[in-house]
Amino acid sequence: MDTLNTKTALVGWRGWTFAHPHFLTNGKVIWVPGERLEAICTARWHEDHERIPVQGCSCGIYAFTTPNQVKEQGYTNQDLLGEVYLWGRVIEHERGFKAEYAYPKNIFAKAFELWRPSANAVLRNGPEKKLYDRYLLQSEYVAVRYNVPFQVINTDHPIFTVDAAERQRQAEEERKQRLSIAESRMKERKKNAAMRAAAEQLPPTVAGMGYKNLWEQIEAEAEELVASRLRPRKKI
Repeated sequence: MDTLNTKTALVGWRGWTFAHPHFLTNGKVIWVPGERLEAICTARWHEDHERIPVQGCSCGIYAFTTPNQVKEQGYTNQDLLGEVYLWGRVIEHERGFKAEYAYPKNIFAKAFELWRPSANAVLRNGPEKKLYDRYLLQSEYVAVRYNVPFQVINTDHPIFTVDAAERQRQAEEERKQRLSIAESRMKERKKNAAMRAAAEQLPPTVAGMGYKNLWEQIEAEAEELVASRLRPRKKI
Protein backbone atom coordinates (compact mmCIF):
# COMPACT_ATOMS: atom_id res chain seq x y z
CA MET A 1 0.00 0.00 0.00
CA ASP A 2 2.87 2.38 0.78
CA THR A 3 4.90 1.52 -2.34
CA LEU A 4 4.08 3.25 -5.61
CA ASN A 5 2.07 1.05 -7.92
CA THR A 6 1.15 3.02 -11.03
CA LYS A 7 -1.79 0.70 -11.72
CA THR A 8 -3.49 1.43 -8.40
CA ALA A 9 -2.25 4.94 -7.56
CA LEU A 10 -4.59 7.87 -8.10
CA VAL A 11 -3.48 10.63 -10.47
CA GLY A 12 -3.97 14.32 -9.78
CA TRP A 13 -2.90 17.62 -11.36
CA ARG A 14 -0.73 20.32 -9.82
CA GLY A 15 2.13 22.78 -10.31
CA TRP A 16 5.65 23.21 -8.98
CA THR A 17 8.31 25.89 -8.78
CA PHE A 18 12.04 25.44 -9.37
CA ALA A 19 14.33 24.95 -6.40
CA HIS A 20 17.83 25.79 -7.65
CA PRO A 21 19.40 24.17 -9.47
CA HIS A 22 17.17 21.28 -10.66
CA PHE A 23 14.62 20.32 -8.03
CA LEU A 24 10.87 20.68 -7.67
CA THR A 25 9.38 22.43 -4.67
CA ASN A 26 6.11 23.67 -3.29
CA GLY A 27 6.50 26.07 -0.42
CA LYS A 28 9.37 24.90 1.76
CA VAL A 29 9.08 21.25 0.73
CA ILE A 30 11.62 19.76 -1.71
CA TRP A 31 10.52 16.84 -3.88
CA VAL A 32 13.61 14.62 -3.88
CA PRO A 33 14.28 12.87 -7.23
CA GLY A 34 13.72 9.12 -7.05
CA GLU A 35 12.08 9.29 -3.60
CA ARG A 36 8.41 9.47 -2.69
CA LEU A 37 7.30 12.67 -1.00
CA GLU A 38 5.72 11.89 2.37
CA ALA A 39 3.17 14.25 3.90
CA ILE A 40 3.94 15.80 7.27
CA CYS A 41 1.66 17.82 9.51
CA THR A 42 2.61 21.13 11.10
CA ALA A 43 -0.94 22.19 12.02
CA ARG A 44 -1.57 19.27 14.41
CA TRP A 45 -5.34 19.59 14.40
CA HIS A 46 -5.55 15.90 15.32
CA GLU A 47 -4.09 13.23 17.61
CA ASP A 48 -0.42 12.32 17.05
CA HIS A 49 -1.25 8.66 16.40
CA GLU A 50 -3.61 9.43 13.49
CA ARG A 51 -2.29 8.61 10.04
CA ILE A 52 -1.73 11.62 7.80
CA PRO A 53 -3.67 13.07 6.05
CA VAL A 54 -6.51 13.53 8.53
CA GLN A 55 -10.02 14.66 7.65
CA GLY A 56 -10.58 18.18 8.94
CA CYS A 57 -6.86 19.01 9.10
CA SER A 58 -4.81 20.89 6.51
CA CYS A 59 -2.13 18.17 6.28
CA GLY A 60 -1.54 16.18 3.10
CA ILE A 61 -0.08 16.52 -0.39
CA TYR A 62 -2.63 18.30 -2.55
CA ALA A 63 -3.58 17.82 -6.19
CA PHE A 64 -6.56 18.76 -8.36
CA THR A 65 -8.96 16.25 -9.88
CA THR A 66 -9.08 17.68 -13.40
CA PRO A 67 -6.46 19.53 -15.47
CA ASN A 68 -8.58 22.65 -15.98
CA GLN A 69 -8.79 23.19 -12.21
CA VAL A 70 -5.07 24.05 -12.27
CA LYS A 71 -5.91 27.12 -14.36
CA GLU A 72 -9.27 27.74 -12.69
CA GLN A 73 -7.65 27.98 -9.25
CA GLY A 74 -4.79 30.22 -10.43
CA TYR A 75 -1.84 27.78 -10.38
CA THR A 76 -0.69 28.22 -13.99
CA ASN A 77 1.76 30.93 -12.87
CA GLN A 78 4.01 28.25 -11.37
CA ASP A 79 7.18 27.26 -13.23
CA LEU A 80 6.11 23.72 -14.14
CA LEU A 81 2.79 21.91 -14.35
CA GLY A 82 1.99 18.24 -14.53
CA GLU A 83 0.38 15.10 -13.21
CA VAL A 84 1.28 13.46 -9.95
CA TYR A 85 0.84 9.96 -8.52
CA LEU A 86 -0.98 9.84 -5.16
CA TRP A 87 -1.06 6.79 -2.90
CA GLY A 88 -1.06 5.57 0.69
CA ARG A 89 -3.89 7.27 2.57
CA VAL A 90 -5.76 9.54 0.12
CA ILE A 91 -8.71 11.75 1.03
CA GLU A 92 -10.90 13.35 -1.60
CA HIS A 93 -11.86 16.95 -0.91
CA GLU A 94 -13.96 19.54 -2.75
CA ARG A 95 -11.60 20.15 -5.69
CA GLY A 96 -9.30 17.14 -5.62
CA PHE A 97 -7.23 15.01 -3.30
CA LYS A 98 -4.81 15.19 -0.42
CA ALA A 99 -2.50 12.22 -0.06
CA GLU A 100 0.03 10.59 2.22
CA TYR A 101 2.58 9.93 -0.54
CA ALA A 102 3.21 11.46 -3.97
CA TYR A 103 5.63 11.47 -6.90
CA PRO A 104 5.54 13.31 -10.25
CA LYS A 105 3.99 11.35 -13.13
CA ASN A 106 5.06 13.79 -15.83
CA ILE A 107 6.27 17.38 -16.17
CA PHE A 108 5.00 20.10 -18.50
CA ALA A 109 6.89 23.25 -19.43
CA LYS A 110 4.89 26.17 -20.81
CA ALA A 111 5.15 27.32 -24.40
CA PHE A 112 6.67 30.74 -25.01
CA GLU A 113 3.29 32.50 -25.28
CA LEU A 114 2.32 31.16 -21.83
CA TRP A 115 5.68 31.66 -20.18
CA ARG A 116 6.66 34.66 -18.12
CA PRO A 117 10.10 35.26 -16.58
CA SER A 118 10.07 34.21 -12.93
CA ALA A 119 11.95 35.68 -10.00
CA ASN A 120 14.23 32.65 -9.95
CA ALA A 121 17.90 33.67 -9.95
CA VAL A 122 18.59 31.34 -12.88
CA LEU A 123 16.12 33.28 -15.06
CA ARG A 124 16.90 36.82 -13.96
CA ASN A 125 19.30 38.11 -16.63
CA GLY A 126 19.30 38.31 -20.42
CA PRO A 127 16.87 38.89 -23.30
CA GLU A 128 13.45 37.30 -22.97
CA LYS A 129 13.98 34.61 -25.61
CA LYS A 130 17.32 33.66 -24.11
CA LEU A 131 15.67 33.41 -20.70
CA TYR A 132 12.93 31.24 -22.14
CA ASP A 133 15.45 28.88 -23.76
CA ARG A 134 17.17 28.56 -20.40
CA TYR A 135 13.80 27.87 -18.77
CA LEU A 136 13.15 25.05 -21.28
CA LEU A 137 16.59 23.55 -20.73
CA GLN A 138 16.16 23.67 -16.96
CA SER A 139 12.67 22.15 -17.23
CA GLU A 140 13.88 19.26 -19.36
CA TYR A 141 16.81 18.62 -17.03
CA VAL A 142 14.39 18.50 -14.07
CA ALA A 143 12.33 15.86 -15.89
CA VAL A 144 15.48 13.82 -16.52
CA ARG A 145 16.46 13.99 -12.85
CA TYR A 146 13.01 12.79 -11.77
CA ASN A 147 12.96 10.22 -14.59
CA VAL A 148 9.51 11.27 -15.84
CA PRO A 149 8.17 12.21 -19.30
CA PHE A 150 8.59 15.83 -20.40
CA GLN A 151 6.36 17.90 -22.69
CA VAL A 152 5.97 21.53 -23.75
CA ILE A 153 2.30 22.54 -23.67
CA ASN A 154 0.35 25.45 -25.14
CA THR A 155 -3.19 26.79 -24.92
CA ASP A 156 -4.55 23.65 -26.64
CA HIS A 157 -3.68 21.53 -23.59
CA PRO A 158 -6.57 20.40 -21.32
CA ILE A 159 -5.15 22.58 -18.51
CA PHE A 160 -6.09 25.64 -20.56
CA THR A 161 -9.28 24.33 -22.19
CA VAL A 162 -12.61 23.17 -20.81
CA ASP A 163 -13.94 19.84 -22.09
CA ALA A 164 -17.54 18.64 -21.93
CA ALA A 165 -17.03 16.80 -18.62
CA GLU A 166 -15.46 19.88 -17.02
CA ARG A 167 -18.23 22.15 -18.31
CA GLN A 168 -20.78 19.75 -16.82
CA ARG A 169 -18.92 19.77 -13.48
CA GLN A 170 -18.80 23.57 -13.45
CA ALA A 171 -22.49 23.77 -14.34
CA GLU A 172 -23.31 21.36 -11.51
CA GLU A 173 -21.30 23.47 -9.04
CA GLU A 174 -23.13 26.61 -10.19
CA ARG A 175 -26.47 24.80 -9.84
CA LYS A 176 -25.58 23.76 -6.29
CA GLN A 177 -24.57 27.32 -5.42
CA ARG A 178 -27.83 28.72 -6.79
CA LEU A 179 -29.79 26.06 -4.88
CA SER A 180 -27.91 26.91 -1.67
CA ILE A 181 -28.66 30.62 -2.10
CA ALA A 182 -32.33 29.89 -2.81
CA GLU A 183 -32.57 27.68 0.29
CA SER A 184 -30.97 30.38 2.46
CA ARG A 185 -33.41 32.99 1.18
CA MET A 186 -36.33 30.64 1.75
CA LYS A 187 -35.21 30.04 5.34
CA GLU A 188 -34.91 33.80 5.88
CA ARG A 189 -38.39 34.40 4.47
CA LYS A 190 -39.84 31.65 6.69
CA LYS A 191 -38.07 33.12 9.71
CA ASN A 192 -39.42 36.60 8.96
CA ALA A 193 -42.92 35.20 8.40
CA ALA A 194 -42.78 33.38 11.73
CA MET A 195 -41.59 36.53 13.50
CA ARG A 196 -44.35 38.57 11.85
CA ALA A 197 -47.00 36.00 12.81
CA ALA A 198 -45.77 35.93 16.40
CA ALA A 199 -45.60 39.72 16.63
CA GLU A 200 -49.11 40.18 15.23
CA GLN A 201 -50.48 38.05 18.07
CA LEU A 202 -49.19 40.57 20.63
CA PRO A 203 -50.71 43.93 21.53
CA PRO A 204 -48.74 47.14 20.86
CA THR A 205 -46.01 47.46 23.45
CA VAL A 206 -46.23 51.25 23.56
CA ALA A 207 -49.74 52.60 24.09
CA GLY A 208 -50.74 55.65 22.13
CA MET A 209 -47.98 55.29 19.50
CA GLY A 210 -50.47 54.36 16.79
CA TYR A 211 -48.97 50.95 15.89
CA LYS A 212 -51.41 48.22 14.93
CA ASN A 213 -49.16 45.50 16.33
CA LEU A 214 -45.64 44.77 17.54
CA TRP A 215 -44.38 43.87 14.05
CA GLU A 216 -45.33 47.32 12.72
CA GLN A 217 -43.47 48.90 15.62
CA ILE A 218 -40.37 46.75 14.94
CA GLU A 219 -40.33 47.77 11.27
CA ALA A 220 -40.78 51.45 12.06
CA GLU A 221 -37.97 51.42 14.63
CA ALA A 222 -35.67 49.60 12.18
CA GLU A 223 -36.38 52.20 9.46
CA GLU A 224 -35.70 55.02 11.90
CA LEU A 225 -32.38 53.42 12.93
CA VAL A 226 -31.26 53.19 9.29
CA ALA A 227 -32.37 56.74 8.56
CA SER A 228 -30.51 58.08 11.60
CA ARG A 229 -27.27 56.51 10.39
CA LEU A 230 -27.68 58.13 6.97
CA ARG A 231 -28.27 61.63 8.33
CA PRO A 232 -25.18 63.88 8.19
CA ARG A 233 -23.63 64.48 11.56
CA LYS A 234 -23.58 68.02 12.89
CA LYS A 235 -20.14 69.46 13.50
CA ILE A 236 -19.61 70.64 17.05
